[in-house]
Amino acid sequence: MDPAKPREDIELRRMRYRLTDDQIRSIIDHADALGGAAYAHRNRVVLRLLAVLGLRVSELVGLNVTSIKVAGESSELRVDGKGGRVRVLQVPRSLAQDIWTLQSIQKGRGPVGRQGSPRPLILSRRNARLSRSAINRIVAAAAEAAGVQSPSDDHRQVWPHLFRHSLAKRLKANGVDDGVIQRILGHKRRSTTTEIYQAPAQQEIAEALEQGAI
Repeated sequence: MDPAKPREDIELRRMRYRLTDDQIRSIIDHADALGGAAYAHRNRVVLRLLAVLGLRVSELVGLNVTSIKVAGESSELRVDGKGGRVRVLQVPRSLAQDIWTLQSIQKGRGPVGRQGSPRPLILSRRNARLSRSAINRIVAAAAEAAGVQSPSDDHRQVWPHLFRHSLAKRLKANGVDDGVIQRILGHKRRSTTTEIYQAPAQQEIAEALEQGAI
């Protein structure tokens, strides 16, 4: 039995849930919900990395200052993904500008940790690497302030991975090839992308039938 299959099945079941583009924009607009104005820009970068690039929380936590670099007229982000797989993503210009602005804001701060260790791209209030729980709180607080409720009965609050699913569905709707989505999301196999993001969920089937009823 493929050990990766149970995890893929869980992800497939969760694929009936997604956020609309308007909901995502509203959540990002409420980035100041946790920490106020002082941390609004940092939180905005966190939310946009989740929404625009579809990063996993673990990947976002692991980003360092050296993960982003200028490549010609654009910026590239090195992402250390699951299973030691590394992918390099071209960062949209507006997101790149947000990241460079955050670098300027954080300049001269910390980080707390062993000397010589990589400097985190995103710092916590205590000048340490931002934790998984902090990212969960940023997402939940912004979603609550925006009035966006969890689409799942299994989750009391909007969760970070929901942005990743929403990005994939948006790319599929725009006709992006599965192979491209696979590279963006860092899936090991193309079949994972196809199974998770191409197979229609039961709710979508029901809605389609309802719309076509005569």
